[in-house]
Amino acid sequence: GELVSRPRAERTLLKDHWVLDPVSRRAGVATIEVHSGKVARLEWRDGVVEARRAFIEGAEPGPKDPKRLVLPALVDLHAHFRQPGAGASEDVASGEAAAAHGGYGAVALMPNSEPAADHPALLRELTRTTASRGVTLMPIAAATLGRAGRALAPMAELAAAGAVAFSDDGNPIADPALFRSALITAGALDLPLIEHCEDPALTQGGEAADGLVATALGLRPWPASGEI
Repeated sequence: GELVSRPRAERTLLKDHWVLDPVSRRAGVATIEVHSGKVARLEWRDGVVEARRAFIEGAEPGPKDPKRLVLPALVDLHAHFRQPGAGASEDVASGEAAAAHGGYGAVALMPNSEPAADHPALLRELTRTTASRGVTLMPIAAATLGRAGRALAPMAELAAAGAVAFSDDGNPIADPALFRSALITAGALDLPLIEHCEDPALTQGGEAADGLVATALGLRPWPASGEI
């Protein structure tokens, strides 16, 4: 017969780390044994009942608890990868690398690229260029064409192309009728509309929060009602 050498499974012991497990709804100090990248054993220091109580109460590491944290991959709901149009500041490859390094497993990409992500082809290109670092890219599409607030983007087509939400990111949809249409369409597609809450008619030219200081300094006010 022929002897075949097989590599030993890689084993890692993470002893006494502060662990958060939202799937089983437990939190606290635990020891984890990892075999070839998969959790083989998880033992809670203070028992399962205490770990469940800690999760429900929103416990955080105490002053005497270990500072080494084990968390599920995080989700960034508002990121800017700047592709297309502004690759000098960020692109998909560099953004993905940063996300993976920081422990993010999913990233929602805002649509204020140049041009704006208001066309299905742009969304498909964005996710196609993924660098395969295990990071899920979730494109948020523009709600209006060019994020200009004048006409709705093809929201149904954008949803079919993978949009997880709609937003004009940084620009309000100031026209009430158009905003209503955007809300109705997003609702019919069962996707959120993330609005920049500002009424430009009330905030235009504002230099400081409306109040005594703005008045004393002679600065044009920015009233809270313009956002509320």
